[in-house]
Amino acid sequence: MKKEPAYISHFLNPQEVTPAYGNGGFHPLDVRIAYRNEIIKIRSRICEYLRFYQSDVKKLSRENLQQLNYMMTGYFTTDTFDRIMKERLFPIYDLLVDEARLIHNIIEFNEPFEIQHFTARNFSREYAKHTTEISHLLDDRLKELYLAEVKGLFAKNVDPQKSKEVFRVCNYFMHYINWNNSFAGFYETTFEVIPKGLKLIENFFSDKLQTVIKAYMAFSTQVKIIRRKFEKMNPGKISILSYFEWEKDIREYLLKNFDKIFGSKVAEKYVNSLHEVLYHYMLDSSLKQ
Repeated sequence: MKKEPAYISHFLNPQEVTPAYGNGGFHPLDVRIAYRNEIIKIRSRICEYLRFYQSDVKKLSRENLQQLNYMMTGYFTTDTFDRIMKERLFPIYDLLVDEARLIHNIIEFNEPFEIQHFTARNFSREYAKHTTEISHLLDDRLKELYLAEVKGLFAKNVDPQKSKEVFRVCNYFMHYINWNNSFAGFYETTFEVIPKGLKLIENFFSDKLQTVIKAYMAFSTQVKIIRRKFEKMNPGKISILSYFEWEKDIREYLLKNFDKIFGSKVAEKYVNSLHEVLYHYMLDSSLKQ
């Protein structure tokens, strides 16, 4: 089946101004997407990445603090935006190009779209999902899987005839742990404070969950290394550790690193485990649903 082309362009929305500043000269940056005879408009997300390039943006603002603040939140004057596009000024022009590439990738990933789902609201949600750091996706999903099995163990051990220690540890994890914190932080701290309790309940976990835990903890030691490498390779790119970057480069890079540390068999097992979690997350929340 021939793929439907998507036409993507950036523009300033003249009908909106930022209520925080109330200056009619600055307008939000939007994206126009034309696909299968439908046109939708969504808010650009490049401002979420401009913080990494604040010194470069400061130069573009010509040291004007007010204009810098506008630009860092995704608001531009017509003159500034035209200059960025005409002169291809780094990093904003590069981020715009990469945002268009990313939107193309999202559309290809979901091809063919059910056209009734191709709305600004749905696509904005889909875009947010694809530009979320995979470390956050893995962390959230792992906490879900972990708590699900902890709750199952808790229910099985309510009976006084069952293990009181398993019940006590599960109860503590369910009711006294702040799960808004990262899983890696929880796991490392718990392993130091109550290592026996942690090991005790892990004996009852599924093999799948045990593998995901080990894979994620190994991955967490590589995040900073991966980020630095790809930032150097891809200046002006959006969301270095995105799902698309995982598919394109990170997965293979991580496999090579794990191979050096754990050997090929364990490396493949860990990377496949992480990939399965990410793939099913993307599939479950896809526009196809």
